[in-house]
Amino acid sequence: ADVRLPVRYGDNRHRIELERAFAELRVITEPADAAVTVSYADDPGGPVRRRPLEPGRALPVGPVEIRASAMGRRSASRRLDLGPGGATVRLTLAPMRVTAGERFRDDLSGGGQGPAMIVVPAGAFDMGSAAGPPSERPVRRVTLTQPFAAGVYEVTVAEYRRFATATGRTLEDDSAAGEPAWPVSQVRFEDAAAYTDWLSAQTGARYRLPSEAEWEYLARAGATG
Repeated sequence: ADVRLPVRYGDNRHRIELERAFAELRVITEPADAAVTVSYADDPGGPVRRRPLEPGRALPVGPVEIRASAMGRRSASRRLDLGPGGATVRLTLAPMRVTAGERFRDDLSGGGQGPAMIVVPAGAFDMGSAAGPPSERPVRRVTLTQPFAAGVYEVTVAEYRRFATATGRTLEDDSAAGEPAWPVSQVRFEDAAAYTDWLSAQTGARYRLPSEAEWEYLARAGATG
């Protein structure tokens, strides 16, 4: 805000309070039924939170990240500085060109291939159990909007040993024991996440650990038990 104030001899003190400016953000997507979320801080320098975009609701001016997702489409995102005049953003979500059930192995830049993967289709399922412990209740409907690839088998001793050797990690006695094709054990969460980061760097694709919902979706395999 611009304020003109007279300056006189003596002590000049003035109190100025600035109100947060808000503006409208309009997002147009293709397809039109894509789910849109926005991430922004309610206060300058405060924590950034993601929430669904509510049409007609003004947002605080400043940095905003917009993300759109739809069934069978690649997500699209855009970052912008929302000004007092508002903004209109158009996002086109490209179709996912994948075949459910397809199996593949990505080549590693250091030689050899990564773990066997299989493409899992997008879909919806009831997550949790009404008869289970409190952590599994209530049962809720979960929709996975995009297909994704998951490991066909558990990570083997041989696969993890290659990663450990390349990154200078020390294998626990139990994890190094057993046949190369056996599942690896005694692996910390941090090392499991580091293994997926290593696969990403080696293949150029994005590897990560599955979310809780993705894991349950895989484990159920279309069943309700």
